[in-house]
Amino acid sequence: MAGLMVLLIDGPITAIVQACVEDAYQGRVLTIMSSLLWITTPIGLGIAGPVSDRIGVSSWYLIAGGFCLVGVIFSIFVPALINIEENNQRFITNKKLI
Repeated sequence: MAGLMVLLIDGPITAIVQACVEDAYQGRVLTIMSSLLWITTPIGLGIAGPVSDRIGVSSWYLIAGGFCLVGVIFSIFVPALINIEENNQRFITNKKLI
């Protein structure tokens, strides 16, 4: 379940970056995003290790997948995320007027 949630998150976030970031900066933005995500791996493993030792690995995967699912469901109702491309177009339009 946790692995499935990663697929559901990574595809849309990459598409959003490609739609909202100028072509010249997409590689830099995606690299910074990847670096920030990878830096959290030791923290996550530091938490997951002891917790999964206590409750079991399969239980930990179900709980982690559940948290991801809650995050996805929550994000469906956040207006800033729903309208991210329109918000970006307004920012670009306002920036050109300055």
